Amino acid sequence: IPSWENKTRVIDHLKRAYELLKTFDVETNPAYATSTVYRFSKTNVPDQGKFFCMRGTRLNYYAVTILLARAYLWAGEPDQALTYAQEIIDLGTAKTLSLITSQGTISNDPKLFDEVLFGYYNEDLMDTYEPYANATNSQRLTIDDKSFFNTPTSDYRKYFLSGNFMQKYTKENTTEKDCIIPGIRLSEAYYIAAECLY
Repeated sequence: IPSWENKTRVIDHLKRAYELLKTFDVETNPAYATSTVYRFSKTNVPDQGKFFCMRGTRLNYYAVTILLARAYLWAGEPDQALTYAQEIIDLGTAKTLSLITSQGTISNDPKLFDEVLFGYYNEDLMDTYEPYANATNSQRLTIDDKSFFNTPTSDYRKYFLSGNFMQKYTKENTTEKDCIIPGIRLSEAYYIAAECLY
């Protein structure tokens, strides 16, 4: 178990990042971190330069806010964790950040990019995943019993499936998005808040 001193250092560093990132991501050019179109596109470059595009592949303000909530939860400080988680939840409620709420969106976008605040870029992702998705491969990843997702009827995970196969990493969107592995989602703020309130 990490010492309290190490936990404090992690939180201190995240709080410093939280303050520094606020300047660009919240005050100067918020669309580059809040808009899915800008967050994972290198074709939209702000006046400040290329370093400030593709904010979804960098630890932007919103991703750091969730990491702060996570760190405080791990440190045994649920009140502080809830404060940071609630900040992100409030942005979801205000529609500044988006939660996926329709089956149609999931069918067309199995990675749920509207909810992804931070992701890892891997230019070989689709090639790496292809053997596990190839219909001719007897070892491909399949789900034996997809009826698991039928109750409740609002369990949208069933729309990730094509037959008994999970299609999450096979759907092509744009060149940049194809290479993203989701890392931090908006929904994590809700999970952290639920744990804090419990």
